[in-house]
Amino acid sequence: MLNKLPAHHFVRRIHDNQVFYVYADPTVCNCLYVGDQKAFSAYQQYRQQKALADEQQETAADYQDATWDWGGWEMGPAWAGWNPAWGNWNPGMGGYGW
Repeated sequence: MLNKLPAHHFVRRIHDNQVFYVYADPTVCNCLYVGDQKAFSAYQQYRQQKALADEQQETAADYQDATWDWGGWEMGPAWAGWNPAWGNWNPGMGGYGW
């Protein structure tokens, strides 16, 4: 059965008028995970919470470095508008491309 299902994808199956979700994992455990609608909903909620926590952790890490200096990113005297080497971009909004 393991090799008949797509690896690392949920497949929805109905058995005796009950919905089940099957997940084939031939890489890590060489097994099938099977759960009902309640288990699948709990898994989806876990994934959403984990994604949010990961994003919050990444954002915190981005703002953690107090020595980061955005000053080098400002437009200075070397800025002369649109560089022809970047390609032909003329939206008709003036000499600087905007």
